[in-house]
Amino acid sequence: MEEWAANPQWWLSNAVSTIMGILLAAALPSLYRRATIGFRALMGRTKGRIQKAYKSLKLKRLKRVKALRFDSVAIHRRIAFSYAMLILFMVVGIATIVLLLILPPGMGSTRVAFVVGMFAAIPALGFEIAWLRASSQVDDLLKFRARIKPTRRSLR
Repeated sequence: MEEWAANPQWWLSNAVSTIMGILLAAALPSLYRRATIGFRALMGRTKGRIQKAYKSLKLKRLKRVKALRFDSVAIHRRIAFSYAMLILFMVVGIATIVLLLILPPGMGSTRVAFVVGMFAAIPALGFEIAWLRASSQVDDLLKFRARIKPTRRSLR
């Protein structure tokens, strides 16, 4: 244990990793904002099938929000479902880590351990995707709830 604590390379790599993590966490909101603005500008200038598909996805999302905007029970149900997926994701993620920690040390090679880890992480990945989809739907519902105004037959 004292070998790695006395190793200056270990301390240097951890310090650099920490600094890079802090800088990346500070820069992510600005990078995300710039990327979304650039993507919207790019999609606004496209023609043909790409623009039609982009506008179709946007219209579907707005219609889904419009159908549920004043139904508070449905909104609360979506919020509860999002939290349930988050809890399932966290439980399965922790269980995956525990499974990897209790693997027998004589597994043979690192390839076998890698394959076991990959298959053990598939349920966690599935619950993460389900949670992210549910969370983004709730965010859309709350974001567009007051912005969608009823017009004749179209959405504004």
